[in-house]
Amino acid sequence: MKNLCSKKDLLSLADVVASRLEYAFASIGLLDAMPDTWKLLDEALGLSMSDVCSEYTANKATGQQDKKQGELLTHLRKHASENSFIQEALAEDLRIYREARRIFDQQRHVAFLHMKRAQPH
Repeated sequence: MKNLCSKKDLLSLADVVASRLEYAFASIGLLDAMPDTWKLLDEALGLSMSDVCSEYTANKATGQQDKKQGELLTHLRKHASENSFIQEALAEDLRIYREARRIFDQQRHVAFLHMKRAQPH
């Protein structure tokens, strides 16, 4: 695609994709927030994702591994945010991800308010 379109065209296309995410999908999930993603899918689709979520958490790394992975991700994110070549290469992806993150956070907020209200007092 990069050989067929200019950088400006690719950024415009990314903007179009980002602007339509909310209307194209019943729910948006993020890999870096899987437990909440499963809950949102359960709420949006009326499915029970508990089996999948249990399998995900069972396969999750130990606390020490989580800490090391977190430190590595922090380092990589810092390096990527300071590197203009990486930022330019990922510009289209980052535009779409930022919009997906915004929609995800909004859906999570609404769904969790709904779930909280549905709980017996």
